Amino acid sequence: MNGPIDQILRLVLAEGVRRKWAVLAVFLSLLVVGTLVTFVWPRSFTSSVTLFVEEQSIIDPLMEGRAVRPDLTSQAQNAREVIYGRTLLTRVLTDAGEVGDDTPPLAVEQAAERLRDRIEVTTPGENLIRIAYSDHDAEHAFQVTKLIAEAFRQEMLANQRAESNAAFRFIDAQVRRYEGQLRTTQEQIDALRKRYPVVEVNAAEQVGARMGELRRTIDTLEQSLREAMVREASLQRQLSGEVQVSAVLSRADQYRARIAELEGRLEQLRLNYHDTYPDIVQLRDQISALRAKAQEAAAEPEGQQGPSVSLRGNPVYQDLQQSLYEVRTEAATIRARLSDARQRYADATGQAEEVQALQGQMDQLTRDYAVNQDIYQDLLRRRENARVSMNLDNQGEGLTLRVHEPAFLPQRPDGPRTRHFTVATVLVGATVPAGLLLVLVGMSPRVHMPEQLPELYRMAVVGRLPRYRTAAERRRGFLSLSIAGLLAVFGVIVLLAVMLARAEGGL
Repeated sequence: MNGPIDQILRLVLAEGVRRKWAVLAVFLSLLVVGTLVTFVWPRSFTSSVTLFVEEQSIIDPLMEGRAVRPDLTSQAQNAREVIYGRTLLTRVLTDAGEVGDDTPPLAVEQAAERLRDRIEVTTPGENLIRIAYSDHDAEHAFQVTKLIAEAFRQEMLANQRAESNAAFRFIDAQVRRYEGQLRTTQEQIDALRKRYPVVEVNAAEQVGARMGELRRTIDTLEQSLREAMVREASLQRQLSGEVQVSAVLSRADQYRARIAELEGRLEQLRLNYHDTYPDIVQLRDQISALRAKAQEAAAEPEGQQGPSVSLRGNPVYQDLQQSLYEVRTEAATIRARLSDARQRYADATGQAEEVQALQGQMDQLTRDYAVNQDIYQDLLRRRENARVSMNLDNQGEGLTLRVHEPAFLPQRPDGPRTRHFTVATVLVGATVPAGLLLVLVGMSPRVHMPEQLPELYRMAVVGRLPRYRTAAERRRGFLSLSIAGLLAVFGVIVLLAVMLARAEGGL
């Protein structure tokens, strides 16, 4: 049906008047349905509590470097997992009296699921945790919210205590382990030193220094031995030459030669000393004795002065012979010392190889001991820090979790209120009949307006004859319309009264 909007509205209004009792029935039915929906609509009350995780307490500056603070950011982020956990939910249900020891596990699980569905955990700000709980009973919502907050606080403290205790036990076990390793390493070092006394801290350096000293001693002895051998060869050559000289010189000549030599030495001593000097006195006595022997030798016949006799009495030969004996003795001594030095050098070489092998073991044990000692000292400090942290957590000072906004008793339910249902019921009761009338007019096959005739039947409209109603019909129509209106107003008044009574808690 097409036409001006005002004509369509008039048609809908006329149809409503004509079907006023049906419209009134639909309107009152919708009022009743709205009222019933208002009563059966579940009312939900929400109570919430806001917790604040303090990043630093007054004790933190005093314990800086001695105690370890928990990761507060992760604590706030993990609040949802902790609160939604079965352990905390079961604890809350037990404290609320909803489950007991004789409650079947299935019922406990179902109650925990219902409780979990009614809890909402959010983080409205940094280090803030908001816990909200919804229930049809405001008092129950308030009590359960307090129980959840307290259970969460106790659960966080218990987790922190368990974590601190576990950390302390782990570090303490590591301290004992490294203490045993240090003891074992020290026993190995002591046993190695006891079994091989040559092994010292700088044993390799000491053996090397001793080998160097022996090497220098050997070189010195070899050089001395070569010099002694050279002197021995020289003395032997001098002895051979003296034998030849003695063969041609007489005994008196030998004495005179000796006297001349001694007189030369005497003159040299007199240049520096007096005649009473012992050496001068001794030389004068030797010269006097040689002069006497020279006179005796001069008195002997020449044939009686053989070479052998003159050689045995030759003091030069005797001095050379004595020097040769001394050189040979010195060479023998040097050879003995050289042999001993070489033997000690060979022993030192073997000892150096042994010390080198043992020193490697000793160095390895020493390094292990030093490394383990450093780790052990660090673990001791960490254990003391862990002990302080554990004591703080056991006393409730490790994690500072305080109530920022306490739980409150909700006064109004969540969601749409009674006045919302009232307005919605009246609007629906008015718009639904109007919509039904509009659909009815649009689907009706009758011709409601003269303008439809040329369009539908190609007929010209000559004129219109309005319907004439008598006075009695007008009175009856007005009366019935007034009654319907009064009934509609009465229905609205009854709806408002019922909604008001519900809003005030009377129903």
